[in-house]
Amino acid sequence: MMNKNDPQRLVQPSTLLFLFSAVACLSLNVGEAQANTRGNLVVSLSGKGESNRFLIDEGNTASLAVSVLVQPSVTIDDQTTRFDLDGSVRIDQYTKHYGRSETIAANMNAQTRAGQHTILAAGARFSSSSDGFQDALLSSSGVLLDVPETQLPAIGLPDVSAAGLQERIDTFSAHAQLDHVFSPRDRVGIVAYGTLENDRRLEGNDFSDLGFQFSFTRQLSAQTSLLTVAGYSRVDFRGQEVGDGSIFTSLIGIDQKLSENLNLKAQAGIVYTNLARLEGGRDKKVGLAIDLSLCDRTSRRGICVSAARNALPTSFGGVTTSSAIAATYDQQISRNTRILVSGQYTRSNSIIEISSPNSVDARETFLALAKYSHDLFGRISLFISPKYARLERRSGARSTSNYSAELGISFSFGAK
Repeated sequence: MMNKNDPQRLVQPSTLLFLFSAVACLSLNVGEAQANTRGNLVVSLSGKGESNRFLIDEGNTASLAVSVLVQPSVTIDDQTTRFDLDGSVRIDQYTKHYGRSETIAANMNAQTRAGQHTILAAGARFSSSSDGFQDALLSSSGVLLDVPETQLPAIGLPDVSAAGLQERIDTFSAHAQLDHVFSPRDRVGIVAYGTLENDRRLEGNDFSDLGFQFSFTRQLSAQTSLLTVAGYSRVDFRGQEVGDGSIFTSLIGIDQKLSENLNLKAQAGIVYTNLARLEGGRDKKVGLAIDLSLCDRTSRRGICVSAARNALPTSFGGVTTSSAIAATYDQQISRNTRILVSGQYTRSNSIIEISSPNSVDARETFLALAKYSHDLFGRISLFISPKYARLERRSGARSTSNYSAELGISFSFGAK
């Protein structure tokens, strides 16, 4: 089988590891003198067994591995401006078949109050992964995260087309945002964003996606708000015209507080795509767009169900109609013990083929994850995490699954 070490890495994991660790450690010292600066560094060591790490359609795919996960973070907050920097570097060394695999992510976000009624924000993200389909879950092993908020589907949906291909994809994204309160009931938001996606092995379709979103929120009562969102993006697949075009999204819905802890956010609308065809001319389609979340949160528990559907560009499927349903349960069962259970189903259908019809085989994916974390000595935690992943292919080829179990220990330094 294959050794997937890539000699042409744009960024060496050891370099990012050093930079993030240096920033985090520096912030720990600064934090002692300034109460508005907080730094944290989590290091996790683990061992695991996996039946088919990259969902490859081959014979013998089982392997053992040792893993190192480093997660630094820094927050600076002076009540007017807040700056957050966090990242993760995960290195898996397999005993056979896969060699070494790295997953890298870095996030930077800042926001400031430009006036009594105006907030300005900006952010940037970089990620590099050989399996973006699973790595969103794998990268956080050892640390139980808060239940995430949902995002507009055009930004938040995964690229299912890369599942099972073991292709290293680098993604760069950035956004700038303005929120303004016109009255006690009315709020508007404007977001400009851009994404660049690059397949390291030149077998995928690199692309850029530039666009903006406009939102308007009207508070109808103490419990209910009206939500409207309109967005436009321009997709450009580098080196070709097929698949290039525009995506328009329009959503309307409500944000409803059902009880003290239960909140519903539901939006639906249309997505219109206008894309260049292989034989010339334009392919124009109208589809359904959805952004839904139902969350119940307390200080010790979080339950969240979300669903999303929209059109988005992908590395191996062109512009696709992508759908996702996810559920997460997070519970602090004692002072030192916490559990999390999460599942996700995604489906992707190409709106227009930009290569041979059978080149994009991924169609449906399933993810399931459980985590158990127990604090042993304050800043030292033991964790156990079984995982399951499954890929269904549209060509009729057999489905592939990955069963995984991980046992490890985490060390936390700095602010908790």
